[in-house]
Amino acid sequence: MPDRPAYWKLWLTVGLTAFALRAAAAVWWQSRLGADRLFFFPDSDTYWQLAKSLACGGPFQLGPDAQVVRTPAYPLLLAGTIYVFGDGSPGVVAARLLGAGLGAVTALLAGWWAGCLSNAGRDRQRIGLLAAALVCFYPGAIATSIFVLSEALFCPLMVAQLACWSWCHYRPSSSLSRLIGSSAVGGLGALATLCRPSWLLFTPVAAVAWLGFGPRPASRVGAAGALLLGFTLVMLPWWVRNYAVTGHWVPTTLQVGASLYDGLNPHATGASNMDFVPRFWDEERQRRQSRPSAVPLEVAVDRKMFQAAVAWARTHPVEVARLAVRKFIRMWSPWPNDRQLQQSYAAWILAASYIFLLFPAVLGITRQWSAGWPVVLAVLPTIYLTALHVVFVGSVRYREPAMLGWCVLAALGVWHLVRVRSSGDRP
Repeated sequence: MPDRPAYWKLWLTVGLTAFALRAAAAVWWQSRLGADRLFFFPDSDTYWQLAKSLACGGPFQLGPDAQVVRTPAYPLLLAGTIYVFGDGSPGVVAARLLGAGLGAVTALLAGWWAGCLSNAGRDRQRIGLLAAALVCFYPGAIATSIFVLSEALFCPLMVAQLACWSWCHYRPSSSLSRLIGSSAVGGLGALATLCRPSWLLFTPVAAVAWLGFGPRPASRVGAAGALLLGFTLVMLPWWVRNYAVTGHWVPTTLQVGASLYDGLNPHATGASNMDFVPRFWDEERQRRQSRPSAVPLEVAVDRKMFQAAVAWARTHPVEVARLAVRKFIRMWSPWPNDRQLQQSYAAWILAASYIFLLFPAVLGITRQWSAGWPVVLAVLPTIYLTALHVVFVGSVRYREPAMLGWCVLAALGVWHLVRVRSSGDRP
């Protein structure tokens, strides 16, 4: 085993390896798209257009009736690459390489998180390195780093939040470090929400769960308050901006109605299909010709889609339940959802890596359950994101951030197996 001074070299090696793998994947993926196509996913183009507007000093909008389409964190990051490298192929490649760097940071943060979770004392460094290596080579983590999607920035922020929260849990209840760390947890949760709006409820819900978890809940009241304060302060500028441009309180974006109707409508299959969106916009425009309204158009359309989804769900509870099962299967299937990808060797790689992680992760949960709340934090994103996407739409893409927690838990399980084998004891 390496001595203590050599650990930094191993951490550096893991970080550089993670970046190299993602950079190679980014270049390969861009070349696969061809010279006349910049992106594979429609969402990527939306982020890119917003980033172009910011890089040119324009407003954060896609048009006068599309001012709250996306949250700002990821487009702000992309705006920097566009400002330096332009909005053509060099800029897109730079954005993918930036995502590769963020993916390497995610791997290192996952290693720190595993160390916070472990009560193995002197083995924390080794468990942390193992977790970082698992994230380094996990295909889902590589993919989310290079697709020019908000997960590239969301994943390191989410892992940083949960790792910091695990660290704070072990601080003395009345210490200043715990209060400062808890406020940082809230701030990181807000930044993650400004990347992925679906994360909005996680931080307050988890903070309430933290209060009720374990003995002496009163000792965590101050830290939970600091956490929620940090979350509110970071989110506040976005809330103020949204109210200024729409005249209404919009906590994240005005895409909630469309996303909900995407998952709950007469033609829903569990997959995403936004072909209905133009119809709602056309109907609202026609209605306003005879009945003008002071409510902004995008606010009205968002409300109309939200109400239509809720109305359909109330009258079709059995179909809603069936859709929930389909969405769950789509989200947690070992095989990718895309049929073309299912027929490739990549499908076997994705399935094998997914199954490989789950079994040692379950062992890690059972062996490390005494750690309490930090282990719950590693599982909580799985529960939260699953509950969310059995309502909206399901896809393998939406489970990938939660799989980072499973990588951390798998490192604990694998390390336990290694120790059992080396000691000759039975599990």
